[in-house]
Amino acid sequence: MTIGYTIDALIQADMEMWDLQDWLYFVRKLSLNEFKVAYFADEEEVELFWKTFKEACDTNLKRNDLIDEVDEALLKLLRS
Repeated sequence: MTIGYTIDALIQADMEMWDLQDWLYFVRKLSLNEFKVAYFADEEEVELFWKTFKEACDTNLKRNDLIDEVDEALLKLLRS
């Protein structure tokens, strides 16, 4: 994978995480009771919460891996 491709993938992951963080910040502001009503009132909302939370975690891990790849590629370029 080229450094340009890796940086592009990192930018894409950052944009995905930006959208997911909006949702996370919304959830973070809820009280426990508001959270229960919003996401545990019915099965569809529980599933939506689980899927979105999992996607946020997976996207953050992907972003972190891509940052490491960019770092490694830059170090390799600087050493050559």
